Amino acid sequence: MHDPDPAFYWSLWRAILAAILATVLMACYGASATNALLIGANVALLYALGMMLSARSIYRPRARSHIPVLRFAEAGSAIAIALSSAALAVRAAS
Repeated sequence: MHDPDPAFYWSLWRAILAAILATVLMACYGASATNALLIGANVALLYALGMMLSARSIYRPRARSHIPVLRFAEAGSAIAIALSSAALAVRAAS
C-alpha cells in the first residue's frame, strides 16, 4: 500500500489558503481589473517564495519529500506570471 505524502497535502492546503487570501484581497482592494490582477499576482509570488523557503527548510540529502513542494512553488510562479501578464494586457487595452 502506498503511504500518502504529507508534503503534498501540506502544499495543497497552503495553496488553498493562498487562493482564499487572494480572492478576499482582490474583492476588497481591487477597484479595477488591473489592480485585482496585480494583487493576485503578488499573492501568488509570495506563495511561491514561501514554498521555496519551506522546501529549503525540509530539504534533506537524498530525500524526495521536497519535490512536491517545489512543484507547487513552480505552479505559483507560473500563476504570478500569467496574472501580471493579464494585468499588463488589460492596462494596454484601456
